[in-house]
Formats: sequence, C-alpha cells, structure tokens
Amino acid sequence: MAVSTFFYSFPDAMPKSLCIFSLSVSVLLFLIFTLDLLFGFPFSKAGGLLMNLGFIAATAILGTYSYLTLRELR
Repeated sequence: MAVSTFFYSFPDAMPKSLCIFSLSVSVLLFLIFTLDLLFGFPFSKAGGLLMNLGFIAATAILGTYSYLTLRELR
C-alpha cells in the first residue's frame, strides 16, 4: 500500500491522533509541574512559584483546547 493511498483511506486519523498526542503531552506536563510545585521533585522548584503556576495554567489551557477539538472531531 502506497503512502498516499494510506492517508486517503484514513482521512480523519491525523487530526485525531494529533489531538490525542497534544492531550497526553499536556497531561504529562501538568503532572510534572504540579509535582514540582507541591514537592519540588523533578526540578527542585528551580523556576519558582510563578513559573510553575504559569506552566500549570498553560498546560491546562492546552489540554482543554485539545479535548474540545477532539470532541468536535468525533
């Protein structure tokens, strides 16, 4: 099967997979920065409180947009 026929046979696969990928990345980063904020585990609070809160807010926004877009694609 050629590459072009593969992508034509599954036209909705790429947007959904990108949404799932960005949702999983945002959840992973949300957990990492929340752990850093609470326990200082991965980065030992090197960035400070404001940077951790900024990254937590950014990953929450990215996760929300990814979820809403994935729900719209279904």
